[in-house]
Amino acid sequence: MAERNGAFATMQARIASLTSENEELMRQLSAKETEMDSLRLSYDSQLMTLTSELESVMSQLQVLMDAKLSLELEIATYMKLLEGEESRGASMSSMMSSAMGTQSSGAASLSAALSGGGSSMSMSGGGSSMGSSSQSMGKMTVQRSSKGAVGFASVDHAGGSIVLECDAVHAQARGANLRGWKVQKSVSGRVTFSVVLTDFTLTAGATYTIWAKGAKEVASSQNEMVADAFSFGVGTCSWQLFDANGQEKATLNATVS
Repeated sequence: MAERNGAFATMQARIASLTSENEELMRQLSAKETEMDSLRLSYDSQLMTLTSELESVMSQLQVLMDAKLSLELEIATYMKLLEGEESRGASMSSMMSSAMGTQSSGAASLSAALSGGGSSMSMSGGGSSMGSSSQSMGKMTVQRSSKGAVGFASVDHAGGSIVLECDAVHAQARGANLRGWKVQKSVSGRVTFSVVLTDFTLTAGATYTIWAKGAKEVASSQNEMVADAFSFGVGTCSWQLFDANGQEKATLNATVS
């Protein structure tokens, strides 16, 4: 009995030691699980932040790529125009030189005047209005619609500006305050640009221009603003106008071919 009592006491001491060790391990496991949960939440938050930053960078990259394409198209167009102008000027000069030997002094003066007038180069720019317009970077077809007097007037083919107007002959042509209104551009169903308009009352017959930073750095009048984008981009796209309550008021669909 003495031996059994001694062995029993030893086993009880062993059980108490193992129970204490088990409780300590359970406490450490709980602490590790809490730490892992905290790290998981932190990593999820960082992942969401980095994903948002990536989307912002990709959006800015798309804007820069659109601006780069627009500038390349403009440069190529101007080079073609200059080459054609130089060729026309050389041809005109050669023709006038050969004719000078047989012309009278009055005819020679007239030829010189014609030669000087032929060397000027006329170029047109600006936005595209309702319908089709052939410009230096292709043909743009624009379709507009509105649910009131305020709508889109035109869009710049090179991505420099978008113009709103208040139709003076519309039945609701009482004007509207554009504060809180939003204009956004979509390409293939994806929003590539969005801007909230400033506090300005657009009266009947008046216009409001939204400039890209690459086209105009500072607004020069109250009926215009400069958006935080270097260029609105070129190519086929859709523009939408929403009022302060989020209701769609107008659309403009531009197709470039």
